[in-house]
Order: sequence, then C-alpha cells, then structure tokens
Amino acid sequence: MARVTFNKAALSALTRQLVDQMREHGTTVDESDEAVLREDIRQSYDVRVLLNTAWLPLSAEKLVEDLYARPNWLASITPRWTPEQRALLRRERGAGFTVSDVPLLDEAAELLGEFQAGVDPERLARKAQRKRDIENAERAIENMGVEGMVSAEQIAGGFAERAASMTTAERAAGDRTWAFGHVVVDEAQELSPMQWRLLSRRCPLRSFTVVGDIAQASSPASATSWDRALQALLGRRRGGGAQGTSAPWRLEELTVNYRTPAQIVTYAEDVATSTGLRITPSRSVRSSEWPVREVTGASSKDDFVRATVEAVRADRAIDSEGTLAVIAPEQAVQALVEALSAEFDGLVAAGTASLTKPISVLSPTTSKGLEFDSVVVVDPERVRQASRRGNASLYVAMTRPTQRLTVVS
Repeated sequence: MARVTFNKAALSALTRQLVDQMREHGTTVDESDEAVLREDIRQSYDVRVLLNTAWLPLSAEKLVEDLYARPNWLASITPRWTPEQRALLRRERGAGFTVSDVPLLDEAAELLGEFQAGVDPERLARKAQRKRDIENAERAIENMGVEGMVSAEQIAGGFAERAASMTTAERAAGDRTWAFGHVVVDEAQELSPMQWRLLSRRCPLRSFTVVGDIAQASSPASATSWDRALQALLGRRRGGGAQGTSAPWRLEELTVNYRTPAQIVTYAEDVATSTGLRITPSRSVRSSEWPVREVTGASSKDDFVRATVEAVRADRAIDSEGTLAVIAPEQAVQALVEALSAEFDGLVAAGTASLTKPISVLSPTTSKGLEFDSVVVVDPERVRQASRRGNASLYVAMTRPTQRLTVVS
C-alpha cells in the first residue's frame, strides 16, 4: 500500500511541475488538461523506470525471506531482542516457509500492496470483462428504469458468479482480499496476536464465534486469557470501552462434559489445579466402570518403556477392539513405538499416521483435538517440564479418553 501511495504522490508532483512549466511559457491548462497530462506522465516509459527504481516492487515472500536471511535487517527492527532470539529466526533464502510465517506474509502483503511479477493475461482479460459487464449492466438498469434499486456492480457481480467454475471456498482461498460477514474460529486459544490480525482483515465487521479452552493452550504465542487474546482482534478488553461502554464480546462457558467420564474429569482437574493451571471446572454427565489407574515405581528410561508396555497389555485385555493412545514426551515416542510394535505387531504407529491403527503413540501436542477409548499417559512430570505450557499439555493428554485413563509415573 505504501508503494502505491508513493507512486500516486510522485505522479501528482510531476504533474504539478509540468503544469507550472507550461503556464510559465504561456500555455493555458485547465483541470481536464491536468488529468490528461497526468495520464501521459503515468504511461511514460522514463517515468515508469524512474518510479520503479525509486521504490522497487517487492513481494511479501521476498521481504520476509530477506528479514530472516539478513541479520543486520532483523537487528535494525528488533533492537530489544537478544542475539540468541534473533538466531532462532535465522534462515537462508529458499528454505521455505512455515505455518507460523503465514500471518507475517499476510501482514507484509497488506503493507506492500498488490505485487505482480509479470503481466497476467488472464487477469487483464478478467478486468476487461468486468468493465464490459458493468457497462452492460448500466444500460440494462437505464432501460428497465430501476435506478437506485440495484447497482451495476451488483449485477456485474452476478455475471461473474455464474461464469466462475470455482467454489466459494476456492475463490476465497485464491484472493487474499476476500472478506467474510462472519467467521467461526475453533481451537482459538492457540492463535497469536498476528494470527488474530490476519483474521480481522478477513472479517471487517468483527463478527466472530470463537471456540476454545485457554487451559489447553500449548502454543508459545497463545494468550493466557480471553481478554488478552481478543484484545488483538478488538483493540480493547471486555468491558474496557470508554466511560464504561458495554463489552464488545460475550463469554459463554460450556461446563457440561459429555465425552469424558466423571472420574477422569475429577482426576485431570485435580492435577491441573495442583500445578497452578487455571481451568473452568466441568460436570461430567456419566461415569465409567474403570477408575483412573496409576502405575508408579519407574525410575529409568527402560523402566518407563516396560511399565508402558505392561499398561497397554493390561488395557488391551479389557478391550482389544477399541482405540488406545499412548501419550508421551516427544523424545520418548520412538522408543515406545519400537517396544510396543514388538509386543503388538502391526497394531502400532506414531503421530497422525497412527490414527488408522488401534494403538497410537503421540506427543501431547499431536493428541490435541483427538479422542480415544483409552489413554496411557507416560511420565507426566516430564510432559509438564517439556515446555512453558507443559501444564496445559498434560491437561490435554489426560482429557483425551472416553473410557479409561492410565498414568505411568
């Protein structure tokens, strides 16, 4: 956007200079002449070269890539960061982008404006067709005498809708300027302030249904409260309007648990409370016949593996047909997969690929949003210590089962 503004300002300045020179030489120039002169200047080859050289076109991808690849650039915009923090972002050009880069790319695209690496014949054709559609619609409105009841742009938009073969989702995905009237956000507790900014651009009305559980937030950039999370979206906290104005959002807490048995809910909430994790207590509508089972006494890596295999064997003796998840610290996943595969040949797999197998071995992060008949949580203390959000990760792991929970401590 800044480059577009710069070009417009430069063209206006050049036009004024030309008009002043012509008037000094006795030429009469009115407003209509100025518009023609401005267009002549805009189309001038020398002027286009000059403006492009003064502010070279830059894509969002190149800007973000350069920020990561040029330490001096990154240092200039992060004066309060430590060298160690900047080193975490160091990345060579061509290394590819991550999911976390998406909001940065969108922000850069918003600031830089539209970038076009070359002439796009299809885009030019669509633009020309749009112009023709509007002209045809204007004539149709005049002929039918319905001025003021419908706009030419609305009718032309209908032409485009019928002509397009893409679905609404496909068109929205291909156009970063696409806006929605209402947006539903699931797992909203994981969003960073930059991700909220991206969503706010997609919904100018700020009409959102936000679903999530702050207690299950595992991302380092996620917020610790809904007030803080939605401040990035709404610009103020709930009830924080000027002179006591009404809240810009309403909180509804869902406290009835239909999935997890009462004994597991109680156990998980007690652990969460004891570790200082703030949760919304819930009421489970049912119990199961199996109490939470604790397996203790393991002191080494091999002990944990053997105890886990035994815990899985005991649970499969109860129900050999249901789904079971072993949720363990990331570093322990591979060793557990190998040991369990030796015991349960062909029934075990790791990560999201394991969801087609009866026995899944997952990290707490990978288990988010999933549910299993039975869960074996391995080394809960190590899960807690693995990250700044370790207490939330443990709470997530313990609330995945619908029937049975075993904890190997």
